[in-house]
Amino acid sequence: EAEMFSIDNAAGLHFEFNDNGSLRHLRLHDVHVNLFIGNELEGGPANLWLRLRDDNGDVELAPLLGPRSPLAFRNNVVEGTWRDLRLRLALRLAADAPAWFWHLRVDNLGSTARTIEVLHVQDLGLAPYGAIRTNEYYVSHYIDLSPLQHREQGWIVAARQNQAVDGRHPWALIGSLRRGASYATDGL
Repeated sequence: EAEMFSIDNAAGLHFEFNDNGSLRHLRLHDVHVNLFIGNELEGGPANLWLRLRDDNGDVELAPLLGPRSPLAFRNNVVEGTWRDLRLRLALRLAADAPAWFWHLRVDNLGSTARTIEVLHVQDLGLAPYGAIRTNEYYVSHYIDLSPLQHREQGWIVAARQNQAVDGRHPWALIGSLRRGASYATDGL
């Protein structure tokens, strides 16, 4: 039987991971942030990906969480080596605010310079669990996505659930503490 790991903060933010490191639940109190529940076989779409480009322009992708990840998951840290890159990914929650941060450390163990990019993929539900489980497409249809360009942080994506949730309209802001180079509002 698979085990799960969870991490919470004082603001009511709750992450729950499957044993293989895939995200199962991400919620703030009664609002589920992620739309699809990850499982041991598929892991769900919410993930971080490492994109490696070589000198010929060829691209390789590796998921950093879940069953297809080349890394090992222990508690809220994922570590391992992929293509001569030593990787350490850690989840950090703000102490008392509904905010989370992924910290990625990459060490090049090879003798040549590498060009890498980190992609953050987040499937947004922003609705109660019951509404999401009843009809994912209906719930996601009402999410307004607005890409915004910040002078220092680059691209960020603001998302708002336009279908009221107990009189509220949950929202999320996804970005980078360094600089978001690009965005996509429908990765599929």
